[in-house]
Amino acid sequence: MTGPNRLHHGRAHEIAVRERLQRHGWIVQDWGQGILSDEIRVALRVGGREPAVLWRWIPDLIAVKGSRVVLIDPKSDLRSDTAYFSIEIGAWQAHLAMLPLGLHVVYVWADFTCNTAQGLKPVGDPKPGVSEGRTWFYLIRKDEQKSFEWAFGPPLNKERAS
Repeated sequence: MTGPNRLHHGRAHEIAVRERLQRHGWIVQDWGQGILSDEIRVALRVGGREPAVLWRWIPDLIAVKGSRVVLIDPKSDLRSDTAYFSIEIGAWQAHLAMLPLGLHVVYVWADFTCNTAQGLKPVGDPKPGVSEGRTWFYLIRKDEQKSFEWAFGPPLNKERAS
């Protein structure tokens, strides 16, 4: 799948996550690189920088319900023929580093199951990305993820959200 197609697929999932969160009573706004200028995004992505700029992996959404604030990173899945989701190691490390700042990150996978950054349990050794050999990923078992309601509570209309 090409870069633009991947971005379109990811954006569609992000919109679906936003809509579902709103049905569950959350106020949601864009967050992360999507609100930054092209120049800033490029500077954050420049490879080979040590240490890496962890803000490159700011989650895409911020949501608030009452006094609870959560950063949400929707993760679209381009393969349904595997028992695993994948997460870029750098992104996961950045999200774990946000915890001491009081910023809790929740992943919403393509099937709307969820988990927190600290709740992920990678399986096996890291795997290289297919299109970018420098990008490494961990595999995460799909059957170990939690329900959307576990992470965000029931929908406001008491019906099961689709």
